[in-house]
Amino acid sequence: MHVGVALQCAGGIGGFDCDTTYHLLANSKESIALVFFTKGSSEWRAHIIKVPRHDFEEALIKKDLIPVLEQPTLPPWLRMHEGASLDTLDHGRTSTKKSYRDWAQDRYERIDELVDDPNLVLADDPEKYIASFATRNKQHRHRIQLWYCAYMCFGRSLMALVPTFANAGSWDRTEENRSRRKAGRKAKHGRGQGHSAVPLIPEVENSYVKYSGLGKSMAWIHRQSLLYAFGCKIARDSKGFERYYHPESKPFPSYQQFRYHVLKKFGLPAVRKSKLGDETYRNRVADNLGRYSEDLANLYEQSESDCAYSKERPRQILSDEAGPPFAVVREVDVLSGIEIGIGFGYGSETLEAYRAAKFCAAVPKSYFCRLFGIQISDEDWPCVGLPPQSSTDRGPGASGRNVRTENIPAIRGLAPSYSGQSKATVESSHPRQTRTAGPPSFVVSALNAFEMARREIYRTLANNNAKDASDRLTPEMIAAGTLPTPVGIFNFLNDRGRTSAVPMSVTAAIREFLTPVKFKLNRDGLWLRSLRYGTTQLQALGLASLAGKNRTIEVSGFVLSLAIRIAWIEVDGKIYEVEAILPIRDDATQLDMSLSDLSQLDERMREIRANQSDHASAVRAKYEIRHLEETGRHWDAATRKGGQPPSNASVRESLDVVNTPKSGRAA
Repeated sequence: MHVGVALQCAGGIGGFDCDTTYHLLANSKESIALVFFTKGSSEWRAHIIKVPRHDFEEALIKKDLIPVLEQPTLPPWLRMHEGASLDTLDHGRTSTKKSYRDWAQDRYERIDELVDDPNLVLADDPEKYIASFATRNKQHRHRIQLWYCAYMCFGRSLMALVPTFANAGSWDRTEENRSRRKAGRKAKHGRGQGHSAVPLIPEVENSYVKYSGLGKSMAWIHRQSLLYAFGCKIARDSKGFERYYHPESKPFPSYQQFRYHVLKKFGLPAVRKSKLGDETYRNRVADNLGRYSEDLANLYEQSESDCAYSKERPRQILSDEAGPPFAVVREVDVLSGIEIGIGFGYGSETLEAYRAAKFCAAVPKSYFCRLFGIQISDEDWPCVGLPPQSSTDRGPGASGRNVRTENIPAIRGLAPSYSGQSKATVESSHPRQTRTAGPPSFVVSALNAFEMARREIYRTLANNNAKDASDRLTPEMIAAGTLPTPVGIFNFLNDRGRTSAVPMSVTAAIREFLTPVKFKLNRDGLWLRSLRYGTTQLQALGLASLAGKNRTIEVSGFVLSLAIRIAWIEVDGKIYEVEAILPIRDDATQLDMSLSDLSQLDERMREIRANQSDHASAVRAKYEIRHLEETGRHWDAATRKGGQPPSNASVRESLDVVNTPKSGRAA
């Protein structure tokens, strides 16, 4: 128990009221001084009573006087400011020529002699002693007594001496005896003078509900309410200003009255959400509710996937013109922020791109990067496995075909459409784009789709090893000197076995996530459209002997659509890797292409072969004409005769007769 403790009477004690709170002011050898506060017509008063020590202690022991459960820290007239500091009370004041601290300090200077006066506690009548002090110092006796008791009973704090006008404006304006008069400052032009908005509160609330909506400002809602809910008209006054008026002289709310009662009823957050919409309010206005990683303990416990378009259009493989849009799907571990998988879509956001990202997540990254001609170690990108839970938006990635088998973890959460904060971890991993003013324009990259995919892989490697993740470090990580990057956090947790990754073999990931295609096998080799693949295992498998002289068979296989230089075929239930080869010894980087690029090359090949047929005929005709002009004989000038042609011996004899000279002729 301490000085100023609040006590209430729990039993019948003479002189004590059960509805009154008493505060311990002081004690002496013979008596105890208690204080209670009452509210007069306009001011508070403090009353001091003295109780014999024996009676007071007996009441405490018998529990006739018990401490209040929640002890107040301020006098009853300042109870609404519980927990506030003295200096913050001045916030929002229109005039601060004299702060509340100055007011409190001034009051303390008037009672400081009483605070240190030991005779006051020993006096038989403390109120008479305080009155004598006030008279000598030309002060109001009741105010001095109130300030002294408040200061002593509430922790000797200046906060207890704050004047009561700190409560100004907190009275209830809807009370019946006050609602007939207009509250607040009068309008400068006299509009609505004398009208109170309190009787109009139901109409104000109903009209707001009726006319509020997305993009509707409070000023617009107020105008609609005045015209169609309250029935106001508009007229020009004597000064030339347009004013609202009511044809039947009924009251109507001003804008400030309308806004005040709307905010009082619905609250500022609800009003802002109604105007901005749930997503804009959540992104720009709502308070931060914490990090998504706060509820996670392990790596791969939850991931987020999302697609973003590159600001550049890839260059077409057959020209420098812009190709279709290039989409990049990223899958990010929520706990560490590391990008565990990346996939690519050519032309639009496709399910195939999301499946490619899961393939990347499932296999060792050195294996995945090799498909794009990138040589890395597994330490550069150490993520292998699939998360048991994944979140995506309501796009192609949410399709039920995202997985083919039941043993693969499925999507557990769908973010609302156009809600970036619902998957903020992966949204923040996308490259930022600068918006430019002026006429519309677009950027054509010097890279084709395959080369852009390779660049995005390098970007992912850079993000994982360079992004600042210091705000994710725990004290244990800091003490261990963990590198403040996603890879550093991943390695710290992975080394301690804190992971929920679901393993998957490379062959299972190939079957599950890559694009199924049909290869053609003939005597010339294994073909995917116009691209030939070779492997030393083809002959060992005996595939070449299966295709006859004029026979072609189909072989099932899989490709990663953006990198088809390496593919896989399935023979007798086993997966075999095959690699594209050129028809001549040349630069092998020509084979770094996508399935879409191969389609363009196939189309060009069909055009070339169609033109070649006409070209060959024209060239042969050209040289036949030239032969006729130079020799005077047709290219195929000949005569067909019946019977068998002469033998070689008879032909030689006829040639010898022609070439031998006749006898008798001079040599």
